[in-house]
Amino acid sequence: MGLWKGLRTGLKFGRLHFKFFKKYYIKKKGYMPDSKYIPIYYKEKMGKDLDLNNPKTIAEKLHWMKLYYRDPLFVLLADKYRNKFYVEKVTGKDYSVPVLGKWKRVGQIDFDALPDKFVLKTNHDDIPILILDKKNTDLQKIKEILFEKLHTSKYVSGREWSYKNIKRCIFAEELLGDGVHELLDYKFFCFNGEVKYIYIFSDSIDGKHGKMNFFDKDFNPMPFKHNKYPPSDKEIPKPDNYEEMVSLAEQLSQNIPFVRVDMFNVEGKIYVGEFTFYPSNGLLSYDPPEYEDIIGSWLTLPKKNGWKQLNRDNRWIKKALRF
Repeated sequence: MGLWKGLRTGLKFGRLHFKFFKKYYIKKKGYMPDSKYIPIYYKEKMGKDLDLNNPKTIAEKLHWMKLYYRDPLFVLLADKYRNKFYVEKVTGKDYSVPVLGKWKRVGQIDFDALPDKFVLKTNHDDIPILILDKKNTDLQKIKEILFEKLHTSKYVSGREWSYKNIKRCIFAEELLGDGVHELLDYKFFCFNGEVKYIYIFSDSIDGKHGKMNFFDKDFNPMPFKHNKYPPSDKEIPKPDNYEEMVSLAEQLSQNIPFVRVDMFNVEGKIYVGEFTFYPSNGLLSYDPPEYEDIIGSWLTLPKKNGWKQLNRDNRWIKKALRF
C-alpha cells in the first residue's frame, strides 16, 4: 500500500507540474526569447507596434527597460521579503511590516504557531492572502493556493525581468489594521530619485480591483486618470506625515531610473510594501493619452546596463539575495 500511495502522490504532483508547464510555458510562449516576445506582447496589448529605437511613451520606455536595463538590485527590491533588508540598510530604520515566519515549502508552515489574524504572501507574487479567523479558515485550501503561487512565474506572461530570478518563498506578516476597514495604498512614482506623481488606491476588497486617484508631489490632483481604474468620488485627505513619505520614497529610489515605491500609512506609522519596476506590466495607459508622452519624458533612459558603473556595494546585494 505504501508503494501504491507513493506512486499516486507522484502522479498527482506530476500532473500539477505539467499543468503549470502548459499554462505558463507553452500557452504564454515561455520558450521565446524576450527580444522576440516583448514586441509581440506589446502589440497584442496596446494595439500598436513597440518602438524600441526611439521610445517616447512611458509604456514604450518601460518595455525598453525590461530588455536593456537588468540591474541585480531590481531582483532584490521586487522580492517582497528580501526588500526589507534594503529598506533598513538605506534608511537605518525599520519601515517594514513585522514578519511572523518564512518558509521554502508549503508543508513547512506551522499554522499553530501563527496568531488568529495574519497575512500570507509569496515573495514573487502580488496578491496577499488575508487570514482573519484562523480557526474558521480552510487551511488546506490555503495550502493549495500557496502551492500554485510558488509554481507560477510572474515573469513569463509579461517578461517583467525583475521577477525572473527571485528565490521563491512563503512568509507571514502581521495584519495591518483589522482586515475589514479599508487601508489606503500609497504608490509613489519615482524617476531617478525624484517623486513626480503618486496615486492612492482605494475602494478595494481584494487588493487588485479598486479606484485610483492621482496627485502630484505636492498632493495636488493630477489632470489624468488610468484607463482601467476609475477615480474615487470620496475625498482623500493628505496624511499628516506625507512629506516623510515623499522623502522616504526619494531616499529609496536614488540611482534608479524608474521605480514605484508602495507604502501604507497606519495611524501615522509608515510601512514600505513593494517596489515595482513595470507597473501594470509596463502597459501604463492614461486618459487623456497625451500624458503617456508627458510621463514618458520624465524617464530618462540610462545606458544599457549602466548600473555596472554605479558606485555601490554589489557584494551586499548578492548576499541579501541568498537569505
